[in-house]
Amino acid sequence: MSSGIGVSHDIIKEYNDFKMKSAAENPVCMVFKLSDDLKEILMDSELNALVPKVDKKSDDEQLNRTHLDFLKEQLVDAEPRFIVFDFRFTRPDGTPTDKIGYMFWCSDNAPVKKRMTYASTNTVLKKKLECGAEFQVNDKADMDYNDFKSDLNKNK
Repeated sequence: MSSGIGVSHDIIKEYNDFKMKSAAENPVCMVFKLSDDLKEILMDSELNALVPKVDKKSDDEQLNRTHLDFLKEQLVDAEPRFIVFDFRFTRPDGTPTDKIGYMFWCSDNAPVKKRMTYASTNTVLKKKLECGAEFQVNDKADMDYNDFKSDLNKNK
């Protein structure tokens, strides 16, 4: 089921810029939300303003974990979000790597109408963004770096 909400060219451009890591320092993630009237996908400017930036060559896994924990603290149960996160870690063979992961944050405590609208929009957005891995997160306890890393290691 689709919500009828499309993905604007601006969102695609922002995402492509994020993937290219064109600046010296880049945000560790991008957070999207639906407009108050639930009719369009927007950048969550309030949350994105809080997102740390890192050197594009950084492969500091512990710092990356800290950034994910920081993001987790900022999420609100009543407000679903679409998140693109730049995971940076070392593979079991010692190779540093980074992978883009797509997270759909939708707490079971969010209002039903929002959960349904966000869920149907999620399908459209994740297809457009084509991230390396997808994660459904319904509880902050499920936002576990090691679990994400394990899944990302499987998706070479």
